Amino acid sequence: MNTVKRIIDQIFGEVTWLLGIVVVLSMTTYLTVLVFDLLIHELHIVAVIVLCALTFVNVYILVTGFLFRIIVRPLREGRYRVHSARHMMWRLNWNFYSYVFLFLRQYLFYNRTIRYLFFRLLRVNLSYSTYFAETVDMQDCNNLIYLGKNVAIGSEVLLSTHLALDANIHILKKLIIGKNTQIQARSCIAPGAKIGKNVIIGFENRLSVDVEIGDNTRIGVNTIIHYGAKIGKNCRIGHGVIVDEYSIIPDGSTIPDCARVRKCDTIPERKIQDSRETSVIPESARLNTWIAAETTY
Repeated sequence: MNTVKRIIDQIFGEVTWLLGIVVVLSMTTYLTVLVFDLLIHELHIVAVIVLCALTFVNVYILVTGFLFRIIVRPLREGRYRVHSARHMMWRLNWNFYSYVFLFLRQYLFYNRTIRYLFFRLLRVNLSYSTYFAETVDMQDCNNLIYLGKNVAIGSEVLLSTHLALDANIHILKKLIIGKNTQIQARSCIAPGAKIGKNVIIGFENRLSVDVEIGDNTRIGVNTIIHYGAKIGKNCRIGHGVIVDEYSIIPDGSTIPDCARVRKCDTIPERKIQDSRETSVIPESARLNTWIAAETTY
């Protein structure tokens, strides 16, 4: 039975992808030919070709977005089996945004207006002021992404709202980034992450599933924040820090470079300088620094 479902799922994915790309190309070509017929008697042939090429690219992106809006329903957070109806809907979502991301991603990120229109058609919740570098790696484009005003996403940053636990279980979670937040180059933001306002995430950071970061927090370079960890507001997290899963860092904390923040099984709060893990850190760097408190889930 599972083999039959896998075969059906594979056929569904390939057939819908091919049918969709054929429809998009057909509509785009038709509209481009109309523009060509209108301009051929008015302008030089070279100018007409250039304008038609630009028309084809932009119409292709917008037609993809409009067809997506008509055909694909909004996604919902949850845990789904791989061959379920909800998983099929996610596959359709992937099909449509892959038409653009596979072939025209850099142009899409370069053309701010077209990018904004396309993302809005795909139900991404963002502002026109949101900045994307041309090499951002968006694993998803859907209604589960929330980006506030003036958010800046750097080069090769990976954003995702889906997670495959194994070959049979597929998870969808919201990804929320507050206004005026910066995500610097080559950082990875996993599904379920909630990042507050005015936050700076440094280069090559790794934020795991369900991580929460409060407003006005600064996180240094090459920091790893594991599953379910919570960092409060107005915190300063140094470079190379490792935050263990389900750890809690209170508001206003400062974590020095290369520290290990872990759950404390018996003491709710204590200075990090009391931990053997940070005994080599200079006294000046250990002030106002905390180890994570135990939390209940």
